[in-house]
Amino acid sequence: MHTTDGNVMNSEDAALWADWERRAARYAKILEGIRAKAARGEDITLVILAYQNACVDNFSRLYPLLAAVPQFKVTLVLSLYLYDGNMQVMFKKMQEAEKVLRSKGLPYRRSFDPETRQVLNVNEELRPDIVLVESGYNWNHPNFLPDAFPDSLYFYIPYGGHLADNLSIHFHQKVMNQAYKLFTTMRPERAMFKAHSRIQGANVAEEFPGPLKLDPIFDLTYVPRNVWKETGKPLKKIIWAPHHAWAGYGNFIHYKDFMLKLAFTQRNRLQIAFKPHPALRESLRAIHHWSAEEVDAYYAKWAHLNNGQLEEGEWIDLFLGSDAMILDSVSFMAEYSATGKPACYVVGHNSGTFPSFNEIGNDVLRILYHADNEEDILGFVQGVVLEGRDVLKARRTDFVRQVLIPDNAALACKNYCAYFKNLCFSNS
Repeated sequence: MHTTDGNVMNSEDAALWADWERRAARYAKILEGIRAKAARGEDITLVILAYQNACVDNFSRLYPLLAAVPQFKVTLVLSLYLYDGNMQVMFKKMQEAEKVLRSKGLPYRRSFDPETRQVLNVNEELRPDIVLVESGYNWNHPNFLPDAFPDSLYFYIPYGGHLADNLSIHFHQKVMNQAYKLFTTMRPERAMFKAHSRIQGANVAEEFPGPLKLDPIFDLTYVPRNVWKETGKPLKKIIWAPHHAWAGYGNFIHYKDFMLKLAFTQRNRLQIAFKPHPALRESLRAIHHWSAEEVDAYYAKWAHLNNGQLEEGEWIDLFLGSDAMILDSVSFMAEYSATGKPACYVVGHNSGTFPSFNEIGNDVLRILYHADNEEDILGFVQGVVLEGRDVLKARRTDFVRQVLIPDNAALACKNYCAYFKNLCFSNS
């Protein structure tokens, strides 16, 4: 058996390809059955597995559109967060996710009962025809993986992009190799999946509906809430978004005191929101051996600053109300660029060494300003944020148009809804 470039497959890849061919044949029969049901006027059951983390709102705009289709019976299920195996953390993430869903008026089902510790068997209870999942990684519970749904079309619609240069994590996961269709949040990712996938991107969708979670940013009718602390002064608003310490490129430890000092010394010109990665708390304890009290005390400093604030939840309104970002996280690199506003990527302290990105990540890096130390950060703040000398603005605009916006320039939620309607009803 050969790859698309003519090379002979190794035995493991050949086995994965044979497995995909069997799945593809089964998926084709499932699709025939769905279209036959649609033609008879029967309901089509869709289940959305909303990932239990900060990305739980990925489907918040798509859900009501799908639920409004007369023959679609849609259930949103809050799936499990099993990243670190910590049950206490899992409960906390579940509560945070439920709060987000309730705030948006979205009905949902829990997939886990904290009292009985039983995991919902979604397939047995709901019998879905179509399953949508946003997490493609190995911390999914087995009840939510493709093999748990032998009679369903399984779609991977990711929450975030794949920018880091880690092929095994970003392109070789079980969900990615077994889903009926795999969509992407950035246009160039389709080519990367075809180049690096163990099944040669055989299930990558040709359609590019766009990134669901960025819909509010691209929706010209959306009016964001003002989530910034009222200061009574016309201050420039900067988001500081440090990554967690488990990643080798996180620089929180280097800049934690400097950023507080920056907020204090520039209190008459700047307002700074501390937006840490959701895993920073746990990683500071595990990697840097901070106590829970030390972590809480540092976070509280930002919450209590007159011109500062702590942000651990949703970020769309925070983004839209800001003027700039300072970061060393990965996913925000492209996502914040969608706002058209400048961002400064901070690398290791005086190291001059960037994290290892793939080709898309390197393209994103070129539309960001860079800082290697405190002086570089001050230069970004003074020159770009305060004085407005934003020389990368046109480059960011081109990136957004070429990479993030679909061909029809419609919102992603509308494109996905149209896709599923066409999928089910085109031959009915």
